[in-house]
Amino acid sequence: MFIGANRTFRPIPYRKLAIREHNAPKTFEQQEANNARLLAKESIKRNKLKALGIEYDFEGYAGTAPAKSSHARSSKAHCDDRSRRSDEIGVVHLDDEHEAFVLADHKLGIAMAKIPAIHRQAKEMFFRAKDLNDVPGILNATRCMLLVCADFYTAWNARKTLISNGVFSEEVEMKFTRLVYTSHTFVGDELATLLAHELLLCAKLCEEHPRNYFAWSYRYCICSKLSLPSLVAELHDTTREWCDRHVSDHSAWNHRHLVLVLVLSQVPTSATTLVADELAFVTRLQRLYPDRDALWCHRRAILQTMAPYLSNRSISSWEDLDAEYGGTAAVLDDHSIDAFVRVEVQFGSEVGSVPALRYAVFALEWVCMYVCMLFCIVEWKSYMRVES
Repeated sequence: MFIGANRTFRPIPYRKLAIREHNAPKTFEQQEANNARLLAKESIKRNKLKALGIEYDFEGYAGTAPAKSSHARSSKAHCDDRSRRSDEIGVVHLDDEHEAFVLADHKLGIAMAKIPAIHRQAKEMFFRAKDLNDVPGILNATRCMLLVCADFYTAWNARKTLISNGVFSEEVEMKFTRLVYTSHTFVGDELATLLAHELLLCAKLCEEHPRNYFAWSYRYCICSKLSLPSLVAELHDTTREWCDRHVSDHSAWNHRHLVLVLVLSQVPTSATTLVADELAFVTRLQRLYPDRDALWCHRRAILQTMAPYLSNRSISSWEDLDAEYGGTAAVLDDHSIDAFVRVEVQFGSEVGSVPALRYAVFALEWVCMYVCMLFCIVEWKSYMRVES
């Protein structure tokens, strides 16, 4: 056996240029010219073999060459004809590279590999028809082009001009627009169904993998697209039940806080009611599980979130306050951040666990820093008024 049978040899220097030229990317026209040259050479060889009486059954390059522009034009017409009978269009990946379309139950699938050629030929036909003022040609070309690439504004403007001239009705254009939407985005009930499915998927992943930060982050991205009623349901029903059963899941509590912030941004007038309800829910769990850090971290976030909705008052006025915890709504109705923080400090001291005492210290430090910051802002504003 020859030992060097599997050796690889460096290409001869004078062939490097040819190899580089062969591997270089080519335009569609260059590829067509190259295909034609190779097919012509293969045809000459076939004729020579045929003259010698040798049968040549191998399909050769003719069986694997990409479609010519004439084939792309016929594909464009085929796409346009099938799209007229379809109510939904999408891009699909087909195993057979020679197959361009799939039509099932009025749903048209277009092979991904054929889209550039279809769009290119449709674009050429559109500008040619526009120069010749060929109305049917403009309609057919724009229909095909926009189905595979809806971002071509010139085609949309041409169709609007034809509508203004009374060539076809607005109802026909609306039907075509709905067909384009099925190919490029989710609308209406489809979007709602998709979001509901994704929320169920997140819930399943969080059950299988506790403290799943990535699943909760993705769930928040979905929630940011929901309407206000859906956000309220997420806050009062879904996440409340979850957090009640998983009191140590930091990611779940963080998600709940972010949803609360979303709701507050849409209904700031209900901040007192929402925060009081949230504090009552957390307080019940903290009395049952006083040593769970996730609960106290969530309470810190609530304290910082509530600050913009409350007014500032001197800490010396704490001596005049006589509020007991359990009347959270009444304290929040007082609209003073110092009263709110005093009640929080008292609650942390009553619970007495290490996380609770850390929270009480945090509340004291935070309110002092917050009051000092507000004082500096007021002084700076008064200074600017004097300077002006």
